[in-house]
Amino acid sequence: MLTTSYGMGELIKAALDAGCRDFILAVGGSATNDGGTGMLQALGMRFVDIHGDDIMAVGGNLGLIAQIDDRHWDSRIRHARFMLASDVQNPWLGDNGATYVFGPQKGATDEQLITLEQNMTHWVDCVEQKTGLLLRDRPGAGAAGGIGGAFLAFFPIEIQRGIDVVIGHTRFREFLVEADLVITGEGRIDHQTLSGKTPLGIAQEAKRAGVPAVALAGSLGKGIEALYPHGLSAMLSMVNRPMSLQEAMLNAESLLEQAAEQLIRTMIIFHKERVSDED
Repeated sequence: MLTTSYGMGELIKAALDAGCRDFILAVGGSATNDGGTGMLQALGMRFVDIHGDDIMAVGGNLGLIAQIDDRHWDSRIRHARFMLASDVQNPWLGDNGATYVFGPQKGATDEQLITLEQNMTHWVDCVEQKTGLLLRDRPGAGAAGGIGGAFLAFFPIEIQRGIDVVIGHTRFREFLVEADLVITGEGRIDHQTLSGKTPLGIAQEAKRAGVPAVALAGSLGKGIEALYPHGLSAMLSMVNRPMSLQEAMLNAESLLEQAAEQLIRTMIIFHKERVSDED
């Protein structure tokens, strides 16, 4: 209700001030549900209410917007190149949209979710009226609290899966040629991983190369069986005994190390048995 993407707008402005004109915008998790209004505000866009007063751009206030004033919008943006790197395919609105899918992860209550969705709907209506673009159902618009939609509406933007950008820059496919096993991971692996998160992209690349992939996660949730056909051979939780979330996060490094060691030890056993059978 109160958090803002204003800081991302400040970062873009600082980069523009430094002479940058070629951007990769990594859009994934955020603590916001402001539809990107904070980011836009930092770059010169104004949002005013029916009285003509400026509105603080946060999720709880989007329903108050009566006008989008872009007279002071940073003109350098239209001359720059922006690539949106995002693995999220969720739309701006609806049951699979920014609010209802990601809002609960950020602490929104059931009552707040209703308000936030109503506010986001009003904001999307304002954007579509301003730009003439129909973006409410556009895949990726719901990324990072709806900031994806703001980029689609007001930036000269190209969209790529975030994992594809990373794979290209790290030469991941080259390393796969001689790999025996790929290990990936995520804080929590569940049905949302299928929405285009990193482990899914890694597993898909590994599958194309014929290399098995295993994921280590802080926890495993519902729907993980849907990931098997995409290349994840197994998913293992790092938590090795009953413990609180705080304890698990505090000891994440050692838990990850122990889980990885057990995984590799198991792999070595089967490798030795296979070599012995071949002999």
